[in-house]
Amino acid sequence: MEIETILNTTEDITFDYQLLRTPSVRFPAHSHNAYELIFYLQGNVTYLIEDRMYELHKYDLVITRPTEHHYIRLNSDADYERYNLLIAPHHPLAKLLKTIPPKVEVINCRNSNVIIEDFKRIKSYKEIFSPEIFHELLNALLTEIFYNLQLLDSALFVSPQSISPLITKALTYINEHLFTIQNISEISDELFIAQNYFFRLFKDTLKISPKKYITNKRLLHAQKLIADGERPTVVYQPCGFSNYVSFYKRYVDYFGYPPSAEQVHLN
Repeated sequence: MEIETILNTTEDITFDYQLLRTPSVRFPAHSHNAYELIFYLQGNVTYLIEDRMYELHKYDLVITRPTEHHYIRLNSDADYERYNLLIAPHHPLAKLLKTIPPKVEVINCRNSNVIIEDFKRIKSYKEIFSPEIFHELLNALLTEIFYNLQLLDSALFVSPQSISPLITKALTYINEHLFTIQNISEISDELFIAQNYFFRLFKDTLKISPKKYITNKRLLHAQKLIADGERPTVVYQPCGFSNYVSFYKRYVDYFGYPPSAEQVHLN
């Protein structure tokens, strides 16, 4: 496998270009408190967001919103090429992303030469300008891209395929009872299916166990509250954790730093 990568990271925005030739890698399922955008160029790829699935095509722009569980599935060893962006929710560009209807997750940009050329410029500018200048250019080009998205015909909005009606029902129940669920059996009982069958279906479909999915969602909610100024010792119980020691350990395992350091990392 041959990899070509260009990476630029600041505190509030990350740009990454990647070309994987005959890829053998597998991308793990994950979630985070940032907007993630993929501008897809080539490959044989399925993109999954929560209970929704998209077969990607050239010039698809994928928008994954904060806390959404998602992953990429490579369906063959065809070359995989894309641009990737992570944008912090407090970044000014996030306000422009919020103008896109929440149910719109994939937009095909084949009719917008401006958007296509701007992504090429981002890659080119990263190679020739200093990090400071590139950061300014990146913000300017992304602003232009996001405004041009508003000009695209809604016919270019891509509709998802449903992964599984049972998974949809399970995720609806989980997100409505996120902080009060005590046992996975509550969900399987709600769906009128055996707990073992539900566990296998959930993990096979979403590449994560139900318990870990719930814990990750709770941690992301806690992260946002702490970044907004709440004290870690106050937020852990409303977020569904029974004691602070357990919350602290899971927080460090997931984010790589303690809750007390959150405002430094997210803001």
